[in-house]
Amino acid sequence: MELLVVIAIIGVLIALLLPAVQAAREAARRMQCVNNLKQYGLAMHNYHDSFKSLPPGGIPWGQPKPVHTFIVELWPFLELSTLSGRYQGERNWYDSPNAEFNQSGTVALTESLYYCPSDRVNSLFTYPGDFYRCRGNYVVNVGNSLTEPGSPANSAPFKAVKLVNYGGEPIAARKPAKLSQITDGTSKTMMMSEVMFPDSDADGDMRGDFFSTDAGGFLFTTNNTPNSTVPDVCAWNFCVSRPEQNMPCTATDHVLSIDNPPVISARSKHTGGVNVLMVDGSVSFLTDTVNTALFRALGTSQGEDSEAIKASGKTTTAVGGGGAGGGTGGGF
Repeated sequence: MELLVVIAIIGVLIALLLPAVQAAREAARRMQCVNNLKQYGLAMHNYHDSFKSLPPGGIPWGQPKPVHTFIVELWPFLELSTLSGRYQGERNWYDSPNAEFNQSGTVALTESLYYCPSDRVNSLFTYPGDFYRCRGNYVVNVGNSLTEPGSPANSAPFKAVKLVNYGGEPIAARKPAKLSQITDGTSKTMMMSEVMFPDSDADGDMRGDFFSTDAGGFLFTTNNTPNSTVPDVCAWNFCVSRPEQNMPCTATDHVLSIDNPPVISARSKHTGGVNVLMVDGSVSFLTDTVNTALFRALGTSQGEDSEAIKASGKTTTAVGGGGAGGGTGGGF
């Protein structure tokens, strides 16, 4: 009888302690996610010091340079020289030996910096008949894709450069941004945030497919606030809607265009929001309930939208400071 009482007490204690243990583990994972983003921020600034601009978000087909995205450009600055040394930069990312139909290609070699530990670490894109490559939780900010191209509201540190020459009208065909062009302020402009992975490597969902310039895998947009219930929009049916997993999506059966742009919301497995990297290198936690006007204002680099930030009641202190690799800002 006494043994049963002891067992019952132990069971109660475990039940009481388990949520606290789980919360502590998630806090540690979220902090590691913050540290990962700081590494990206430092890499972006070191890249800028070397090349006098930020890296391109992605280089699409039909450009003078081979097809690739920002992550390839950042390898040397993320201390991933093994990858940059083996990668053949004169070839497209999907050409052998950069990519193969198995995990032997350079772009399929997993690195911890690609992944938020709260999500599915070591996730790959292994759609049948396609090239194997790593997914990545960390993607670049291209702003509000529903605004008019070329307008201040459409400005962002990066662009959805896959969307070029569709219908004879170029979109986002511009040179990489310089920090001096971030006239809204580097502490008031988002550089990167998180996206979530699907549960399957082989289902063709290209969210987080950050080596590819197709369908919006390397980017997030600020049309909708973090973890929005509004479905994302991807091209060529490259997404699988999972609203029960906070990954709703509307797949289109054609290429995206100015009139039908990508919509990829920032999403994470963290409770209540996402981590974002600001251009100044600081990291903040933006809640799911962040003011929409504020979120869109933080997505522009030349939006002249300081009034939206003021109207939200937030300041640059709330956004977070500390410079490249610096401290974590407050939540919204």
